[in-house]
Amino acid sequence: VSFSFLFFVIATWLITEEYTALRDEYRSTFVYKYILPVIEGLKETLGGYLKTQGIIILVVFAICSVGLILLRNPYALLIGMVIAVLDAFPIIGSGSILVPWAIVYVFQGKIKEAVIISVTYFLCLCAREILEPKLMGQSTGLRPIYIFAAFYVGIKLFGISGIIIGP
Repeated sequence: VSFSFLFFVIATWLITEEYTALRDEYRSTFVYKYILPVIEGLKETLGGYLKTQGIIILVVFAICSVGLILLRNPYALLIGMVIAVLDAFPIIGSGSILVPWAIVYVFQGKIKEAVIISVTYFLCLCAREILEPKLMGQSTGLRPIYIFAAFYVGIKLFGISGIIIGP
């Protein structure tokens, strides 16, 4: 352990002695000139994507919670949060919970409840489809139509992972 610590201290001292020369050398490399801007752009896009998903999760949470409160569900907020988080996953989505739930209500003869759940799902779907391109466009500086097209092309080329790779 002491050898590693001594090695670390010497390496740190050498780096600080030649910091300016190392920095200038690094800035003239291929990585700094061409790859670093791509990495910075990816970081900005990923940050925008996460921010967008966070906002959409809050909106879907609010919609689901209101729908479930109308049904007088005692766990409306908890179930609304679970549905909102699952909605952020492309394969799962809010429909994987709300659609079967509505179908069960129809089979039980609870048409009013099925309509409330169906409308809740429709509102969640509309909120995601409208907000996602708009918010991603704002956070990345691109027009919403470009983001929408990037989602579409990404899905067609790369499947589900294309939702992230596309934009």
